[in-house]
Amino acid sequence: MLTTGNSALLILDVQNRGAAHFEKNKTFIDNVNVSIQTARNKNIPIIFTCYNFREGAPEINKNNKLFNTISFLFASPKEGDNDVYKELNKQKNDFEVKKMRNSGFTGSELEVLLKSLNVNHLVIGGFTTSGAVLSTVREAADKDFKLTVLSDCCTDADEEVHKMLMEKIFTKQAEVMTKNDWSKTY
Repeated sequence: MLTTGNSALLILDVQNRGAAHFEKNKTFIDNVNVSIQTARNKNIPIIFTCYNFREGAPEINKNNKLFNTISFLFASPKEGDNDVYKELNKQKNDFEVKKMRNSGFTGSELEVLLKSLNVNHLVIGGFTTSGAVLSTVREAADKDFKLTVLSDCCTDADEEVHKMLMEKIFTKQAEVMTKNDWSKTY
């Protein structure tokens, strides 16, 4: 049961397969864990999305330019690659949504889950800003969700692209703020 409005914290694609990036960016993981704790303290449900392709990734169409350039990452996952990153404070009552595209909505049960929880406000963080975060923000906005993007709970290999998205693109469809500012808004 939600007690703080109808919000959910959505953490996108912070999976073990990205461990090398996250180990270089420990602050990002610390920030995400702080936002998870804030959500727990406010009784806000936490939802993690994870890519989850079949062996060989047959779901990746040859026309999908982005996925074809990185399909090797998904074709033969090692044990645990598709799991939520081991350093995140995921608990058994948290939700996990498997997906097969950048957006958390496409090829997943996310929308059904959000509707059943009566969520109309998504607070978003994740990996990557220019991939899963961008795609999910755009689709969620088209689905009329109220949106908050936690700027310090998102990361991208290209810091310039991350900054541009936070300052110029996301602000057109979402409130963009830090995890600390978000924790004070409730």
